[in-house]
Amino acid sequence: MAQKAALVTGAAQGIGAGIARLLAQRGYAVAVADLNKPKSGHFFVRTDVAREASVRGCVRTVLREMGRLDALVNNAGIADPASGPVERLALAEWNRRIGTNLTG
Repeated sequence: MAQKAALVTGAAQGIGAGIARLLAQRGYAVAVADLNKPKSGHFFVRTDVAREASVRGCVRTVLREMGRLDALVNNAGIADPASGPVERLALAEWNRRIGTNLTG
């Protein structure tokens, strides 16, 4: 049987990077979908989870390169306490967060 494949969004750093490492340790081939390239050696697909076309392209690329997709971890999200309370966010930043955190 071929090695199982997992796709982790938002895995260039933080929790997502930790999830990707754990899946790799457990025998998965791991693809990382993020706007930023991770420092890890995992297969990377530049992806904006807030854009449907970007996500579709990511999944197509993972399937083409890995031949399968057995697990998906929707981890991508934006949280920046330095930007202040959400009620003070500019509309563009609010929409960016909604697109990533909810739609993505």
